[in-house]
Amino acid sequence: MLFVGSLVFFGIYAYYDILRGSPSLPALVIAVGFATSGLAESLPVTRRRAVGWLRVTAFTERITVDGRPLY
Repeated sequence: MLFVGSLVFFGIYAYYDILRGSPSLPALVIAVGFATSGLAESLPVTRRRAVGWLRVTAFTERITVDGRPLY
C-alpha cells in the first residue's frame, strides 16, 4: 500500500514539474519516504537490521520537510 502512495506523490510531483513548471519538493520528499517505508515492509523478517534503518531513514526524511511527521 505504501508503494501506491509513493506512486501518487510521484505523480503529483510530475504534474507540478511538467504542467506547472515548478516542482513540488514536499511531494517528492513524501514520495521517497513512502517508497522507503514500503521497501522496509516488503523485506523478510530475517533482514531486521535493514528494515530498521529503512524505517529510520523514512521517518527522518519526513521530519525534515517541515519539522513534524507527515502521517
